[in-house]
Amino acid sequence: MSGMMPRSLGKYSIMEEIGRGGMAVVYKAVHPQLGRFVAIKVLPSQFTFDEQFVGRFHQEATAAAKLRHPNIVIIYDVEEEDDTHYIVMEYLAGRPLSQLIKDREGFPLRRVLNITRQLGDALDYAHGQGFVHRDIKPSNIIIGPQDHATLTDFGIVKAADGTSLTTAGAPVGTPEYMSPEQCEGHEVDSRSDIYSLGIVLYEMLTGRVPFRVDTPLVAMYHQVNKAPLPPRQINAELSQGVEQVVLKALAKKPEERYAAAGELAQALERSVSEAEEASEIQRRLESLYEEGTESLRAENWGEAIDRFEQVLALDPGHRDTGEKLREARRGERLARMYADAQELMEGREWGKAAEVLEALLDEAPRYRDAQQLVEIARTVLAARREPEAPAVAVPKELAQQQEAAELSARGADFVERGDWQGAIEAFQSLLGLQPENEKVAGLLAQAQREAEKEKADRAQVQQLERLYEQAEEWMSQERWLDAVECLHEIISLEPNYREAASWLAQGEKALEPEVVEPRESLAERIKAILMRDVSTRGALGFMIMSAGIGFVACLFLYSLLFPDLRASLVAAMPLQATPTQAELVSSAGTVMPALVPTFTPTAIPSPTATSTATSTATATPTPTPSAPPPTPTRAATPRPPTAVPATATAMPAQAPPGMIYM
Repeated sequence: MSGMMPRSLGKYSIMEEIGRGGMAVVYKAVHPQLGRFVAIKVLPSQFTFDEQFVGRFHQEATAAAKLRHPNIVIIYDVEEEDDTHYIVMEYLAGRPLSQLIKDREGFPLRRVLNITRQLGDALDYAHGQGFVHRDIKPSNIIIGPQDHATLTDFGIVKAADGTSLTTAGAPVGTPEYMSPEQCEGHEVDSRSDIYSLGIVLYEMLTGRVPFRVDTPLVAMYHQVNKAPLPPRQINAELSQGVEQVVLKALAKKPEERYAAAGELAQALERSVSEAEEASEIQRRLESLYEEGTESLRAENWGEAIDRFEQVLALDPGHRDTGEKLREARRGERLARMYADAQELMEGREWGKAAEVLEALLDEAPRYRDAQQLVEIARTVLAARREPEAPAVAVPKELAQQQEAAELSARGADFVERGDWQGAIEAFQSLLGLQPENEKVAGLLAQAQREAEKEKADRAQVQQLERLYEQAEEWMSQERWLDAVECLHEIISLEPNYREAASWLAQGEKALEPEVVEPRESLAERIKAILMRDVSTRGALGFMIMSAGIGFVACLFLYSLLFPDLRASLVAAMPLQATPTQAELVSSAGTVMPALVPTFTPTAIPSPTATSTATSTATATPTPTPSAPPPTPTRAATPRPPTAVPATATAMPAQAPPGMIYM
């Protein structure tokens, strides 16, 4: 057959060339009746002149067509047309493994294991049927969707064994993947395929074959005589277990290899699982180490100790973890000593505090402000031991030294008695004599901090006492709302202050009936307040008359002028700190209609009336509920008089209830 692509072979229409190698050219074709895509592998013409080879080719291909396995390509036909011999096979969607390796696609351990397991299953099946592939290599492995691996070209190499060399002068097979016994021309069995599978595994893990040489003969020589480069020297991320699996598959002697391809895949799976477990442990180690280091930097000693101890439990020799654990334990010990010293100083146990601080400073001379604290403790102890020296005439420098000593002792005495203001004054005076003395500056700062803290505590105590007295007074007056507000403030400052909690419960309980009091009861109470005297009734009349021009403002103003009115409105509302204007209006809107009809209104005299004329006012009868009152005709507004007579005239009979004339 010429080098040109045929248009058809038998009943198949050729579509395109999809592969070419030393032993075949592969085309993609379609069955016209079935519409099924196929792959047609055509033997080169040089093989067709050997009748022995052609016979064996048809024999082996026909036998291979009986293989049925998910990972072995299906052979449909073995045909001949015009001295062109070809095999019709299943068309596989995917790419050769050789192309994936060349394109440097990622091959993590789990992906390598998945492909190797599929190939191992296929080879075990074929070996069980009496087939040896003899040409296991990445270009004969198609990787399809979901990494489905399919092995191709069964039987072709065995058919070519009768011809010792190809036209290129090379032995049958691919030297980079051939077993030592195959290179030497010995009879091969399933273990030869295991060696070739080992080289494929090697290449997936490292990206290269074990022996990269220039000629096939040199490659064959290395296969027989040279040990392969250990995979970990190429890929340092591989575990020792995975490397051992590969090297056993590449043993020179067949008996030293795995007995079956499936056994190789199982050994690889165990090693991959172990490698993943070790990798997870390593990730855990690094995470714990980083957490411990961060806690150490933040002086969170307990957490740092916990993390470093976990690291060493997993890996006793991990990096510098042991040294960092010792550092964390030392930090925890020093922090405990420092806290103990502070507690002793708060309890005025100066001697013990000084001993602890001195031991701390022996181990860590610059530990926080331990030096300043020990100086305070020593100063107080010295002031206790040294009596006052008699007054004698001394030189100026000595006098200053003596004054400084006296100020120091006085300051220490103030510190011991908790008189921080006195200590501040003493240390300020001492700092005036010795402005460069950092120790005195530190003592002064300490005293100032304690004084501020004492001042804040004292202010809170005074505030609590004032609030408590106010609450007590309001409770005695049964002003429960004000008392409850005050007690809430006390508890927010000091939850357990004296009897505040029990008083609060008592006040809230007393408020409960007032909160649910009916509106009618509220109306009666406001009515009683407003009926006390004539001036109150006049004020109510003015408030109601002003409803059209500012009722809300008037109601708010009168609630301020009459505290009893405001208290009654507040009691009818939901409990809160201060009733709003809207709430006052809402309550009053319910109350006022019940009050107005009960008042006796007065009328304002007409401007034309005689100033001396007087008459007794009469009340307008209340209309019946079934008939609404007639709307009065609005007259021109009269000019207000300069004085209102003491006695009012009668109100017009048609005046509706709720309107009052004054």
